[in-house]
Amino acid sequence: MKRVLVTITVVSMAIFMLLFMGGCKRGPGIIEEAIERETGATVDSTGDQTTITTDEGEMVIGEGAELPDGFPGVVPVYPDMKITSSFKTTQDGKSNYSIAAESSDAMDKVADWYRNQLGSWNIDSEYTSESDGVKTTMFNASKDNYYLWLWLSEDNGKTIITLSVEDKPE
Repeated sequence: MKRVLVTITVVSMAIFMLLFMGGCKRGPGIIEEAIERETGATVDSTGDQTTITTDEGEMVIGEGAELPDGFPGVVPVYPDMKITSSFKTTQDGKSNYSIAAESSDAMDKVADWYRNQLGSWNIDSEYTSESDGVKTTMFNASKDNYYLWLWLSEDNGKTIITLSVEDKPE
């Protein structure tokens, strides 16, 4: 698990650099090469989408990102959202899925939709906080063979949705 977290951290930082340097003529190619050299990942940037593939899984960032392959159908996915990044990793036979998305719907509307959809799940915790005018809601839930973590926050009139799902250990 530690290797997966380190890989995700390195890849995430590299993606930030890719996006930050996107306007540089030579930047993305240099950064792609550095990511591949340092992590052993394969990086493919085409248009507005970057795909990073490692032994543990695949991450897609940008326009056209979709649910990762094998994303569990039992997990509710908000219908009015645009996925901005997704990834799937597999280690020791367990899969982990994550998506980041945004919606123009109010955060309270998205949170209410998830409360309704998660009715058959065991809600392990729900937490809402507000600090400096920024409201955040988090859910932890479990069902059948899955753990689910959901984070919602508002930013500049958009709801930011982060949804992670993990296979339960057998």
